Amino acid sequence: MDSSSGPDHSEFSPDPHQTVAPVPSGSSGPSTLAFNESQLPTHHVSGKVGDGVPRAQPYATSLPTASGPPLPVHGGGDPVTNLEQNAKYALWNLRRYRRYFNVDTEDVLVRMKDSLVGSFKPDFLDKITDNEDLYGPFWVVMTLIFVTAVVGNYSSYENYKRKHTSITGQAAGTWYYDVNKVLYSAILFFGYVWILGAILFVALKFVFKSEISLPQVWCTYGYAMTVFIPASFFCFFPNVISRWVLCAVATATSGIFLLLNFRAPIFDSAGAKAVPIWLAMGACHLGLGLILRLYFFKYQAVKIEI
Repeated sequence: MDSSSGPDHSEFSPDPHQTVAPVPSGSSGPSTLAFNESQLPTHHVSGKVGDGVPRAQPYATSLPTASGPPLPVHGGGDPVTNLEQNAKYALWNLRRYRRYFNVDTEDVLVRMKDSLVGSFKPDFLDKITDNEDLYGPFWVVMTLIFVTAVVGNYSSYENYKRKHTSITGQAAGTWYYDVNKVLYSAILFFGYVWILGAILFVALKFVFKSEISLPQVWCTYGYAMTVFIPASFFCFFPNVISRWVLCAVATATSGIFLLLNFRAPIFDSAGAKAVPIWLAMGACHLGLGLILRLYFFKYQAVKIEI
C-alpha cells in the first residue's frame, strides 16, 4: 500500500503540555484528541465542605487552572457571604451552626499549637475572625474532663497506699474509685469555658458594645485549656513539688494566652473599666489552677506508722 495515500501529520506538532490520544484506525481526517493536564491540587483533601480556617503558616489562597479564574483553596471565599448564608437559617436549625464544625484534624492541631505559643504571639483572635470553630474546644474540654478525673483518682489511690501501707508493704483496707470526680471536672471545665465565656461575652457585647462574638470567646477559652492536657498526664508522678510546678506553668501559660488575646477587645470597648475586667479574668483563671492542684491533683506525703 502506498504510504502517500494516508494523512500527512508532518506539520503537526502537539503542545508539550498536552497529552495526545491516538485516533482509532479507519477515522477520516487528521483528528487528534488533546487533553490539558490538570493543575488542581491533589493534597489537602479532607472532606470538608466550604472554606477552611486560617493556618498559622502562610499558604496560597488560590491555584491557577487550565482555563478560567483561579479556584479558591484553604482560606478562600468571602466570610461575609458565608455568615449571611448561615444567618438565613432559624436558630433551631442545625445548618445555622455547621460552619462552627467545618474543621479537620490539621485545623484543630494548628490552633492547639497556637494556644501553646500564644503567650509570645497573641494573635489568636485575628486568626479565627469569621472562622471560629467549636469542634476543637468541645473535644479539648471533653478530653481534659476524663484525663483530670483519672489523674485525680490516681492521686487519691497513691495517698491511700501511703496512708494504709503496713511495714510488710501490703495495703490494708479497700480503696474505692471516686466517680464523682468525672462529674466535678465536667462542671468545672464546662462551667469555666462555656458559662464564664458567655458572661464575658455579655459584658463586652451588651454593656461595652464590643464587636466580639460569642463563638470567638468560646473558641479562645476552649483552646486555652489545651496546655492542661499534657500537664495532667505528668501529674501522675506522685511528687508534691512537680505537681505544683506543672499546675503553675499550665495555669500561667493559658492565663497569659487569654489575657493577651482579650486585651484589645476589653480595653478598646471597656475604657476605664477594662482593668477590673481584665484582672477578674486573671483571678478566675488562677482559681481554676488552684482547684486543679488542691482537689484533683492532691498529693500528701503520709508518714507510715510501724
